[in-house]
Amino acid sequence: MKKDMLMELKQRLPNIYMLYYTEKDGSWVEKQFQENPYNFFMEIPEFQLANLYSGMEKGKIDLKNCKVIYKNLSFLSPSQASDERFWAALTHKTFYN
Repeated sequence: MKKDMLMELKQRLPNIYMLYYTEKDGSWVEKQFQENPYNFFMEIPEFQLANLYSGMEKGKIDLKNCKVIYKNLSFLSPSQASDERFWAALTHKTFYN
C-alpha cells in the first residue's frame, strides 16, 4: 500500500471503521481514495489461510496461519517483513475475506 494512502486510511479510521464489518471485499478502499492505493513491488505466491469459521479454536487458527504465512513468505527480508505497508496491502486486498 502506498505510504501516503496508508497514513490517510489510518486518519480516516474513526469514520470508516464500520466498513471493515459491512463490506464483503476490500474494493471499498479504492473507492475511498478514488484511485488504486496499492503499489505492489513483488510477486506473492498464492496460498490460503485457515478459515476463521472452520470451528477451530482462535488460538489454533492463529498458529496455523502463522505457519502458513511463514512457509509462503519466508523469502522476505527482515526489512520487507516488518514494513507496515506490505501487511496493510495483504490485509486490505489479498486476504480481505
